[in-house]
Amino acid sequence: MNTESSQEGARRLSQPKINEGFAPAGLYKYNDNFCRIRLEKGKEKYIRPIYRNEKGWQIGEPQFDPNNGKPIYIRLSNDSENVFIVEGEKCVDYLHKLGLNACTSGGATSAGAADWEALRNKKVTIWPDNDEGGFKYADEVSERLSSIASSIEQVDVETLNLPHKGDCADWIDANPDATNEKIEALQTIKNRIKKNTPLNINHAGWEEPIPFEELKTPEISPDILPGVFGEFGKSLSEATETPGALATSIILGVVSAACGFAFRVSPSSDWKESINIYSLVALEPGNLKSKVFQECNEPLLEWESAQAEIMRPEIIELESHKKTLEETIKKARTRVASLKGEERGELLKEINLLEIELNDIPPLVEPEIFSNDITPENLGIRCSEQHGIYSILGDEGGFMHTISGLYTGGKANVDVILKGIDGGSVRVRRGDRSLNFNPILTISLAIQPEVIRKMGNEKNFTGIGFIERFLYFLPESKVGFRKLENPKIQ
Repeated sequence: MNTESSQEGARRLSQPKINEGFAPAGLYKYNDNFCRIRLEKGKEKYIRPIYRNEKGWQIGEPQFDPNNGKPIYIRLSNDSENVFIVEGEKCVDYLHKLGLNACTSGGATSAGAADWEALRNKKVTIWPDNDEGGFKYADEVSERLSSIASSIEQVDVETLNLPHKGDCADWIDANPDATNEKIEALQTIKNRIKKNTPLNINHAGWEEPIPFEELKTPEISPDILPGVFGEFGKSLSEATETPGALATSIILGVVSAACGFAFRVSPSSDWKESINIYSLVALEPGNLKSKVFQECNEPLLEWESAQAEIMRPEIIELESHKKTLEETIKKARTRVASLKGEERGELLKEINLLEIELNDIPPLVEPEIFSNDITPENLGIRCSEQHGIYSILGDEGGFMHTISGLYTGGKANVDVILKGIDGGSVRVRRGDRSLNFNPILTISLAIQPEVIRKMGNEKNFTGIGFIERFLYFLPESKVGFRKLENPKIQ
């Protein structure tokens, strides 16, 4: 094992940036084999993860166990159960110097992949950066810790007079007389209720709760959809004598799969959200879910087939060129062993250029919009191949069983799905393969009600915001009430 220390490795890996005028500003140790380095030049920042392997320290992240998550950067100053969570290691160090316990998972999109177990039964106060990314980070951390921490509060940054994007380090710099007592006394928002605390609620006037089995929901007609979508959905519902909500939910899913990645809604100038959806419609067997899906998915399959025909010659040409380069390199390597001197050097340069050309060949795969069932690991690969855009459309609950850990001993990895609702960053390393993409996913499933009932009891789905990401349709079945006078689908 290489004996290079983290400081030595950080200095060596930082040297190219130091030569550009950057100055070391921080070495943040997550564990013995994983750190992050920070360099600054004026207002410019250079922050990179580094990890240690048998060759020494390298830039990048090691392969973390997806079932445990990435370590957090935590610094404890006292034995108190109180811990601040901030965005970024610099803020952790600021609070630590004032005698406070503090930690972070890293940047604004890192909460979902982190291992927060160290904060079990802790009293957590989240101090978000004063921007939309900071608030989203605070919300995601709250979701992750809702079943772990004993209580969760959030510093009310609107009372701190911080600039846009200002963080706790900026506030401490602006308040040089800040102490740990003053910081602990800052106004907070209780955005999560302490577990096991009874609620003082006046139930007068509340209706009796309706059991799931007796739930009667208003009919959702495809007429709510605009133009041809509503016309097709209504015709499909009438022809199949199925609830309008079935066609409505599936059409929404198909439209999301087709173009949900291409548009954003912007409630404010610095807040943008994608329009892709996750939806579940619950119906018992016999409700022709497969037929409705088949009719709705047909345009997607036709498009895939047409695009495959268009791309096939290009794919064949690139594959042929790739094989030619590989064979040429193989023959050149055989020759180079028998050469010496200048001739050997020239051939090595030629091999290097050929390998660069081979590496520059883009991976071309035929376009695929959706699948019916897929493992989380293959979902990540497929998303990466399809430039981050992919969908799960199907009429069975197999996908839910798969992602809950059916084939992995109960261990689930839903990180890609959690990030896929809004394009969060996903970075995965599998052996010698590295994936780095921002998924925009669509999930539209027609499943049996029992699958939804079990979701709430599935530990891999709770406390992380998974269940809350879905739009649910619970229509009444028309089985037993059909007239069998089916008009044709228009």
